[in-house]
Amino acid sequence: MEDEKKKELLDKEELLKDLNEKLEKMPAKELVSVMATDLASMAFRKLGMHDEKQKDLAQAKLAIDSFEALFGVLKDHIEEKEKQVLESAQANLKMAYVKEKE
Repeated sequence: MEDEKKKELLDKEELLKDLNEKLEKMPAKELVSVMATDLASMAFRKLGMHDEKQKDLAQAKLAIDSFEALFGVLKDHIEEKEKQVLESAQANLKMAYVKEKE
């Protein structure tokens, strides 16, 4: 049993080391873009779009506001196609939130 715990700990340490190495090489705009996309995805989930049980409008609002803040900083640093995708997500999130608040 001890050997399994040690192996699991070593595996986690290796995973963290690998993740840190990737983050060190990742351009900031790519990381911010991933974070914005993750926030948009979370907002859709918290709006109950994927599962009604996950609906939490306060959490959705926080995720939407955070997404908008990141997107506001990011939009001048990304390609037009990615900007259009994120603008569409932003508009859809706002509409869905307003609809859910009614």
